[in-house]
Amino acid sequence: MSPVIERSSLHPLHGAFGVEIRGIAVADCTDAVFAQVEDAFQHHGALVIRGQQIDPAQLHRFAARFGPLEAHTLQQYTLPGDPFIYVLSNIEIDGKPIGVHNEGI
Repeated sequence: MSPVIERSSLHPLHGAFGVEIRGIAVADCTDAVFAQVEDAFQHHGALVIRGQQIDPAQLHRFAARFGPLEAHTLQQYTLPGDPFIYVLSNIEIDGKPIGVHNEGI
């Protein structure tokens, strides 16, 4: 993995809004890589970083680099016991959704 994000690792999602970043691991993101992630966010407004294998604590550390975390208002769709992680999922258990399935549509 490169210590910096190469231009070829940024893939626009839709027109001028959003970009997918490939080839980084947010769990051990260096300050130099994070600066480029933050710059991509400032320029594109939304980021997709697929394939991450991280636990809630690692996600908190990465997300907190953008600023203070805020608990989501729809607590029924957050990770149990963690008001800072909003779950997007179409899975139901015992007839109840474990997350929101239609966000971003």
